[in-house]
Amino acid sequence: MNRPEVAPGAHAVAVVNHDKLQPGQLVVSGEDGKQVLRVAIGGAEQLLVTTTQTYTFTCSVGGSQSTSTLVSKAR
Repeated sequence: MNRPEVAPGAHAVAVVNHDKLQPGQLVVSGEDGKQVLRVAIGGAEQLLVTTTQTYTFTCSVGGSQSTSTLVSKAR
């Protein structure tokens, strides 16, 4: 992620595949735990439309997983 906070609205999401031998995915979930977006690593850019809440990004590559959060709030 290139920033921890955004305004509500549409945001482009893509995941660069630095290791083309390792498949993986990025899953974005809202505060309710429901999945709002799934992006294949190295796949096409997708649009995440945020509302005022905190989103959890979980990236899985091979056997590794990392998680980060994104806060969407009015400025």
